[in-house]
Amino acid sequence: MERLSVVILRPEDVETAERTLRTLVEETDALGAYLLIGSGEVAARHIDDRSVDLPAAGALLVGAFRAAGEIARMLGDERLTTTFLQGTRRHVACHAVGDDWLLAVVFAPISGLGLVRVTAARAAESLAPIATASRSRAVESGELPRSLGEGVVRAIDRLFEDRR
Repeated sequence: MERLSVVILRPEDVETAERTLRTLVEETDALGAYLLIGSGEVAARHIDDRSVDLPAAGALLVGAFRAAGEIARMLGDERLTTTFLQGTRRHVACHAVGDDWLLAVVFAPISGLGLVRVTAARAAESLAPIATASRSRAVESGELPRSLGEGVVRAIDRLFEDRR
C-alpha cells in the first residue's frame, strides 16, 4: 500500500499511544480504539477484532469527521472536537487529537456514551503531543512542507518530473 502521510513516529511514541489506547478501552469497556493520522492511516490501535479493514475504516472515519467539521463551520462553530456514530450493534465516538489526528473509540451500546466521551477527551489530550512532535520531526527532516505553498510547489515539481 502507498504511504499517504509523512509522519515520523518513534517506537516509544507508538508504545505510549498504544498504552493510552489500552487504558481507554479498559476504563470504558470499549471494544477497541484507533489513533488515526489525518490521512486515515492507523498510527496505533488497541482492538481485538481483526475482521475490520483498518485502512478503509480509518479513511472513512477521518472523512466523516472532516465532513461534520465543515458542516459545523457552516453553522458558525469554530472547531469540531467530537462526533458520534450510532449503529445497532456498535457505536463509534471520534475525538480530535491536535489539529489533524483523530481518536476513534468503538464500543457496544451497553457502554455509556458519557463515560466514553469524557475518557476519550482525556486520552486525546494526552495523545496530542505525539501528533505535534511527529509533525515537527517531519518538517525538520524536510519530508513535510512548512507551508501549503511549499507543498503545492513540491507536488507540481513531482508531477512534471514524472513526464521527463
